[in-house]
Amino acid sequence: TYLYDYKNRLLGVTRASDGAPVAAYLYDCENRRTRKVVYSEAQPGVVEKETRFFYDGWRVCEDQSAAGASELTYVYSPVYLDEPVQLRREAANPLGAGELWTHQNARADVVSVTDASGAVVERRFFDDFGKTYDETKALAGASSVGNPYGFQGRRFDPETGLYYFRNRFYSPDTGRFLQRDPVWDAGNLGGQYTFVGGTPASLTDSSGLAAERAAKIKYIQSEIDRVTDSAYYKIFGSFDSRELEYVFKLKRELESLKRTEWAADLRERLEKTETFRQVSWTALQFHPGVAMASGAYTLGSGKTAQGEETSRAWGALEIVLGLAAGYGTGFMRGQLERAPSGLSSMDDVRRLNESRRAFVLDPPPVRASGEAQIRFNKRMGEWGEVQSGRLAESQGLELRGREITFELPSGKRTRSDWVTVDPESSSFGIREAKTGNAVLSEGQIEMQLTIERGGTVIPRGKRAERAGLTPGVPISPSTFTVDRFTPQ
Repeated sequence: TYLYDYKNRLLGVTRASDGAPVAAYLYDCENRRTRKVVYSEAQPGVVEKETRFFYDGWRVCEDQSAAGASELTYVYSPVYLDEPVQLRREAANPLGAGELWTHQNARADVVSVTDASGAVVERRFFDDFGKTYDETKALAGASSVGNPYGFQGRRFDPETGLYYFRNRFYSPDTGRFLQRDPVWDAGNLGGQYTFVGGTPASLTDSSGLAAERAAKIKYIQSEIDRVTDSAYYKIFGSFDSRELEYVFKLKRELESLKRTEWAADLRERLEKTETFRQVSWTALQFHPGVAMASGAYTLGSGKTAQGEETSRAWGALEIVLGLAAGYGTGFMRGQLERAPSGLSSMDDVRRLNESRRAFVLDPPPVRASGEAQIRFNKRMGEWGEVQSGRLAESQGLELRGREITFELPSGKRTRSDWVTVDPESSSFGIREAKTGNAVLSEGQIEMQLTIERGGTVIPRGKRAERAGLTPGVPISPSTFTVDRFTPQ
């Protein structure tokens, strides 16, 4: 039997047969589980073990006993929230002191644990919905080495058979959460208990609130690394045609997933700032008329989050931004899709503003009535190249040449939109501009892979010569950048 509080948080678990307590939990004001009490199975009502959890954000950094003695400490990777790297058993740990290293698959399942000597001390296997098996294919319970993490990198409670997914508990037996989604049925799947929309092989849910693509991105990248690190590439300096075709498919899927993740991440960062919360993204997302109407309402109502003294200023600001929205919406969305880490500094903000100014001075082409799609796409591509060049210059790079042809290790040729030079390091860079839903061509993908692996490409033709390159002499570009613009 499960017991919940008014916030729908799991407070305790009792045995259905006799009502004896199995476990009890306490939480802090940020909804994090801070204490777990486990009761004896043989002696009902007697506390067998109490664990207190200490956090760094949403990550547990230390487990302590009821007496306050440190039992386990954790080291995490900076790449993903649920990616523990090392577990340190302290002297007070019932299993004794020791250092353990965890190893995860692409879905973040902890599939093995090694000791300080590198020897594997535990292996685990997981089905799609998190049932755990040992090396003998038998159902596995508690970790024999004290590792609490398992399916999708989440903490397993062996006394209940449940996984703690932060805001909710998950049962691998049913493949569902115990509690309703505290936000909403985000996937519109018809059930607020559904786990990652029924697709746990490729999606994760580290918060217990919404499915994430992080695990799928990690899996695709690992597949790309596996193929491109193949012996064939190391020996011949190029890719086998079948491998290359597979990588093309993976890279395109990865690009699509990352664009979605980057846009969501940057939007979340901006919405945390007071200015963007106040304006509510009106001028960036909606129709200019809606922005102006919102501004007029604010101006007339005299009510804002900061009080009446600032209402007129905010109302006027929304009207002005509403007028600019017709020009700025498409460009801002392009920037959201392009930026991998948000606006991390004032330099980023300055560059974004400079690029936006260039955008307003040179707005994207509008499709004329009856104009053929091919001709319009060509004009859009040319406009995107100009915007990409301006963006590169605003980042302090020199434009060396445009539409330069390169020969790739496979013998194929591809044309790059821009060749840039970093004045500080004198290193070359390749830059591609994409507008709308355009994707990298197979040649561009091969070039990207070659550059990422430190390989060389050979400039060809008169344009390469005019750009200061020597046709036929290989170069090793240090960067491959894709600038994406999505005008509305």
